[in-house]
Amino acid sequence: LTIKQSGGHISLSLEFSPIMKKIEISNFGILPSGHIVKKIEFENKNGLKFSVLNYGATAASLICPDKNGKSDDIILGYDNLEGYLENSYFGSTIGRFANRICKGKFSLDGADYQLNCNNGSNHLHGGCQGWDKKLWDWKIKNDEVEFRLESKDGDECYPGNVNASVCYKLTEDNEIQIRLKATTDQTTLINMTNHAFFNLSGQVLHFFHFVLSQPRSRVFQALLTGPGFSKVH
Repeated sequence: LTIKQSGGHISLSLEFSPIMKKIEISNFGILPSGHIVKKIEFENKNGLKFSVLNYGATAASLICPDKNGKSDDIILGYDNLEGYLENSYFGSTIGRFANRICKGKFSLDGADYQLNCNNGSNHLHGGCQGWDKKLWDWKIKNDEVEFRLESKDGDECYPGNVNASVCYKLTEDNEIQIRLKATTDQTTLINMTNHAFFNLSGQVLHFFHFVLSQPRSRVFQALLTGPGFSKVH
């Protein structure tokens, strides 16, 4: 264990042997509530560096070398907490329900539910205070990090108490492993996902310059998913 201090910045570095893996923990920023957001960075023997935040259980960066040894960040994200506070979906864990629910309404086991609507008249990515905006509990388990979150019954008007977990691991084979899990004490909706954007050309200032070339889902005017796929010309 190595502790480094530079000004007001303190970082902890852990190395695991015989697998030459390094984990560095540092402060990333302070929330308006006063809570400190942590950044956990993994580095494997091949020089890949993968960083996650406990705010939103977010995949923040993946710095990897190309065939010429030049390294770049291929996950779109921000260098400071303020960016994530303004646009928290980048790389975050989405829950309880990813994507839109029309008018925030659904029926389950004979009961009707009205969720909080945060996308016009629709419910998007878990609502006004979805899991992307939560500060998750976390711990290092061997060579991975596990984030945990408790979502109470009635959170964003969803039924049931939910215990969610997200595990991130960087392997020596250059794999990023993400395991999502949720348990509940009653029937409810769960549709977790990770919302990372990858750019294999490295970070860009404006990702809107990209042109999609794969078939895409049909959507209605409010971006609600419809049936079938459309070709992109």
